[in-house]
Amino acid sequence: MKVKVTLSIDSEILKRAKEIAVERNTTLSDMFEQAISELDALSAINSLMKGLGLTPRLISFEEISKNKLDLKANSLVREMRDERLSGH
Repeated sequence: MKVKVTLSIDSEILKRAKEIAVERNTTLSDMFEQAISELDALSAINSLMKGLGLTPRLISFEEISKNKLDLKANSLVREMRDERLSGH
């Protein structure tokens, strides 16, 4: 069941939200509902992480790039292919 609500929001934020809604071909109501749903899901994930003794935190793209493993997939695939072709 849908209910009407009244919110107070900064005019610039509202203006940008309306622009985003048009870009996404959606409504402000749908965007708000989606945002609240995502917050609820994030809260559940954070609670689960805390229950597991993990510290929830956001990871930046730079941190991911800096810490990613260099697997050199091309070399690995060639090595596996060569082994298969040689019968080993």
